[in-house]
Amino acid sequence: MGAMSHRGLAGWSICRWKAGLVEWLQRGFRRYALFVYDRPWPFILVPLLCCFSVVYFILARDPVTEAEALYARHDTQSAQNRATYLATFGSLPPRQSYLVAIGDPARRPNMLQRDALRRFRALDEELRSMKVDDGRGLKFVWADICQEDGDGRCGMENVLQMYHDDSMFGSPYVLRYPRHVSRRDGMFRVWQDDMLMENITTATNTQGEKYVQAATALLFRYSCSGEPSKLQACLQWEERFIEKAHQLHIPDVTIVVNAARSIDDELAASTSLDMGHLIKLGLAGLMIFAYAAMVSFSTDLSKCKSIPALCGCAAAGLGYLAGAGLCHLCGLMHVPPAEATPFLVMGIGVDDMFVMMNSYSLAFKATSARERCAIALEDCGVSITITTLTNLVAFAIGVASPYQGIQNFALVTAAGLAMGYVMALTFFLGFLCLDARREEAKQRHLLAGYADILPFKITGIPRITPIRSHRHKVNSHSHSHAPPDAPTTSSKDSVPPSTFPPAPLPSTYQLVARQLEAHERRTKTNHPSPSHSHPSSSKSQQWMIGPSSSVTSIDDVITPDGECEEPRGTVGKNWRRFFMEFYGRALRSGVCKGLVLLVFACYVAVAVWGCLQMRAGMRLVYLTPTDSYLRTFFQESEKYFTTYGEEVEVFFPQNVQWWKPQVQDEFISMHSRLQSAPYSSGVLWDGLYEYLRCSRCFDSHLQCGIHARDADINAYNASSDRHEQRRSLCPAGREERRPGEGLEDTEAMAAFSAGLASFLDTPMYRQFAPGFKFTPDGGLASYRFQLWGKWYDSSVGVSSFMEGVRRDTAESPLRPLAYTRGFVFLESELRIFQETLTSLAWCFVAVVAVSILLIAEWKAPLLVISMIVMIDLGLFAFMHLWGLTLNMLTMITLIISIGFSVDYTTHIVHTFTHCVGKTRDHRMVETLVLMGNPVFHGAVSTQLCLMLILTVESFIFVVFFRMMTLVLVLGFAHGIILLPVLLSLVGPFDPQQQQGGAPNTTATSTPTKCTPPSHIDISITTDTEGEYRSHDVDAEHATELDERGSSTDDSQCSSSSELGEAGRPPLPPSAASAAAGRQYDDYVVSSSVRPICYDIEMELRIDRTVEVMDIRRGDVPGSS
Repeated sequence: MGAMSHRGLAGWSICRWKAGLVEWLQRGFRRYALFVYDRPWPFILVPLLCCFSVVYFILARDPVTEAEALYARHDTQSAQNRATYLATFGSLPPRQSYLVAIGDPARRPNMLQRDALRRFRALDEELRSMKVDDGRGLKFVWADICQEDGDGRCGMENVLQMYHDDSMFGSPYVLRYPRHVSRRDGMFRVWQDDMLMENITTATNTQGEKYVQAATALLFRYSCSGEPSKLQACLQWEERFIEKAHQLHIPDVTIVVNAARSIDDELAASTSLDMGHLIKLGLAGLMIFAYAAMVSFSTDLSKCKSIPALCGCAAAGLGYLAGAGLCHLCGLMHVPPAEATPFLVMGIGVDDMFVMMNSYSLAFKATSARERCAIALEDCGVSITITTLTNLVAFAIGVASPYQGIQNFALVTAAGLAMGYVMALTFFLGFLCLDARREEAKQRHLLAGYADILPFKITGIPRITPIRSHRHKVNSHSHSHAPPDAPTTSSKDSVPPSTFPPAPLPSTYQLVARQLEAHERRTKTNHPSPSHSHPSSSKSQQWMIGPSSSVTSIDDVITPDGECEEPRGTVGKNWRRFFMEFYGRALRSGVCKGLVLLVFACYVAVAVWGCLQMRAGMRLVYLTPTDSYLRTFFQESEKYFTTYGEEVEVFFPQNVQWWKPQVQDEFISMHSRLQSAPYSSGVLWDGLYEYLRCSRCFDSHLQCGIHARDADINAYNASSDRHEQRRSLCPAGREERRPGEGLEDTEAMAAFSAGLASFLDTPMYRQFAPGFKFTPDGGLASYRFQLWGKWYDSSVGVSSFMEGVRRDTAESPLRPLAYTRGFVFLESELRIFQETLTSLAWCFVAVVAVSILLIAEWKAPLLVISMIVMIDLGLFAFMHLWGLTLNMLTMITLIISIGFSVDYTTHIVHTFTHCVGKTRDHRMVETLVLMGNPVFHGAVSTQLCLMLILTVESFIFVVFFRMMTLVLVLGFAHGIILLPVLLSLVGPFDPQQQQGGAPNTTATSTPTKCTPPSHIDISITTDTEGEYRSHDVDAEHATELDERGSSTDDSQCSSSSELGEAGRPPLPPSAASAAAGRQYDDYVVSSSVRPICYDIEMELRIDRTVEVMDIRRGDVPGSS
């Protein structure tokens, strides 16, 4: 019991500490609002000047367009292998540029016609002869920068090189199928036909040999040197290559092109917005301003808030400008995903504006405009702070991403959101205070007071002198607690003096609770709404409330229905009425709750199924503009060239003892595994393997070359499966030998090196020479060969290919490494699931921590957690249904989704914990009345921002639109539909926090649990003149209050054992000075009160039966 007591005491202390923190924040926001109200112009002009001072840096920002820098990790095995490759060979693999020519199947089915080949030869010669600049003033031609073959000539792979000479163009029975050996310029070369031609038509000669007769598609590949010193020259050549290819025109032939630089160029094009796009975005951006102005308009122009709403939208835009400007001022590079940042910042910033405007509208009972602004920020300041913190936390997790594109995007968006929050509390709040002054002065001119800072007066715009509000003084004629637009009473109707102080101003939560109770009474008694009733001038009308009425609070007596109703013309009144009288009422029904729970149970089932179907991967080509020539290249070329995929460099950086037979055996075994692997196309360009085959199976390299040119080619072409070729190293009829076996290492090494040099000098095998790197003394220092994988239509398949190659090479004791440029991006696909789940987990923990810190009730964070989990489950499912895969772009959107989705849930849960209704159903409806309006308009305005994204043709924007639409729809559905139902069933509920709770505007106090009185008798009488007379309170029935008017524990409450005669406690000394009644504008109530108790906020808690006759002033006949 002691341990449990200690735990209970600790939990109670934590709750008190959190409540104190929230109350301290609310007091801070209140003081800040009062400070801004007194001097709004500095809070408008200073942020504006600071913002525009950094706009230049947005215009002068430096972009990052290199795909690898944006979307690849820098700590991967591929990055390490690339560094090793460069250190071993002094260059990277060659930069490949492709040209694909596709003939019209109906008009030009054969691209091997003489005229077409001559046109391509002319283009080839033009490409080889054009001069380029390396950026340092040096001129180069293709021969200076190309990847050289074994003879020092440029290595070009195309159908033109397959002919012995150009005179044979168009001749039949020249190109053997499926493998062809050409001898051009004194060097033999083996060609794989289906690498360079597709949709091939073959013919068979009299000897049964197959030859290529026609082909619909041709591929031309140009390899530029991978040496770093030649990079700039290669970039220039590739640019000219793209231009020349686009200029080439052959009738009935489609030409598509792709250079090594194309992906970087097209990524840059996807982020560069021309003037047309900017104008289109600017015009579309007016939708947000128009929507905000429309929903903030009122026919009562003195209460119209369209101008502050426009300023709120501008504040969100200024937040982006300030945040992005500061980031670029500090040297942050611009990345393509950051193009969506303005829309995200605008959407979230406008949400905060709607919340602040809604709080201002609900503070209509304030005594002055100054007080109203203070109450508004006090009510909503903590809420928008929580949502801003959760969003910043989500983007902070994104900053920790290993990808520069995601890092910079998250950082600039977080900065924009932070500055948007600052702008809302300065720029927008300043304009809201100015408009509050205008409303208080009942100025119908929408710009009244906005030009007061100018030293001269603008014709037609009235000036406003702010009404100075003073601390309320208690006197017999005080009415300062009435709303600013309340009617004043004449001296004839003045209320007699009272020594009891005026009733404290009800909080926003109390007003909404009373509105709901008044609506319930009207519904039960079919009374019309007070806002639409017309008081009679006759003094004969009287309203009676008897024992059978639903009145359960003293406020029902002293605050009539009309006193709780919002004044006509208040912005958002009709929306709040909809949530109270229609939507909230519908959600209170058991049938509706059951239907909602059933629908979301089905939603969870679909979400779980969708999560199991989720796939990862993204092709970089999708990041290019929709009209990019690169997209056209892949669309057209993949219709034909789908046999071979990635070309991988397998290399041996360490010094291997190649002369040892055991090492050679291991190498041959590894070659066979790679050739027959399921991910392999079966084609390897392996000079060392050919050397070992020749040295082990033939007496001389010349004999081996002749055999390879004739017998091997015939055997290969006769085989239907390239994986089945060369099951044994030597051809049939030849026995395998093991040269070097039994020799000393030095002798074996010398024999191996001499034999290899002789092999590479053979015309048939000279083409393999670039793969070998020798030491100064002729030894083999390092070696590389090429492996072609199968073609895959997704990055997931290519990732499996990369894993397979690495697995098979790692199993070899020779420890080779595999590298190709595409592997750098594929490694990201392998880790995307792990990185996404890790980032979501950290973001989830951080958001929950913020919620637990700033939301008092312990159940509230649990509900927030459950909503986040359900929303993310739905996102995974609907991503799959909408054709989205898990990749770097969707990953950051999933992280953002936690911040976005928690906006709606936090607003709803935070408000529910402060509501004061009698039941959970009441508090649920009150929550919808308080937060339904800003949440709805915030979601709509954010969706409008996202609609603007569709005006830009970019995959990045399409992904963001789809993902953020899912986030908004699911977040809104959970926050406005499911969460209210759950709150009405299991939401945090403190019975002591009733409508009579906290008399001030702070609704987060912790009431003392005191035993309520069991009975109160209230009587109201009038004299013969129809004037009110007050009865003295029986002072024996009051409980003494301390100096603060609070009772801190239950000992302050009278118990049955302490009651004297007739159950009454003894008279406290200070009770004699208590007031004789409570005075309201239209009532004087005299009470006979039995023992009562006050909580720490001096709030009367009542749970009793009331019998009362409620008489309105002016409605009682004089004879009463």
